[in-house]
Amino acid sequence: VIVDDHDPLVQYNPPGGWLSEGSSIEYMKTTMAPTVLGSTATFKFNGTSIAVYGTIAGPNYQATMDFHIDTLTGSYSPAMTVVDTTTYHQLLWTSDVLVDGVHTLVITQNCSIQDRILFLDYFSYNTTPTS
Repeated sequence: VIVDDHDPLVQYNPPGGWLSEGSSIEYMKTTMAPTVLGSTATFKFNGTSIAVYGTIAGPNYQATMDFHIDTLTGSYSPAMTVVDTTTYHQLLWTSDVLVDGVHTLVITQNCSIQDRILFLDYFSYNTTPTS
């Protein structure tokens, strides 16, 4: 199942902490960009795994996204580069296989607006087929 960053199931905090952006190459032509250090995006889903995709704007500065789901944690920091290239549909993080059920993913943006290079684009999660 693919869920766009603008789906109402994705909750962004604090109010005004994310900016709606996007281009024609991005999924559903939308992305969400942080405007406040520590802004969070929360997404509840019913499934067995999840992956988060985004856009990385170049040149890459020091920026990190942290991912927390159930008891699992992870982070993503793009490799530093001086090439002024934007990468679309980049896999930012994927979970391990989870017990089938409802899970809550919390993403924390650890960059300020001047270092805003990581943009959330979409989520892809797997469900268990029903018989």
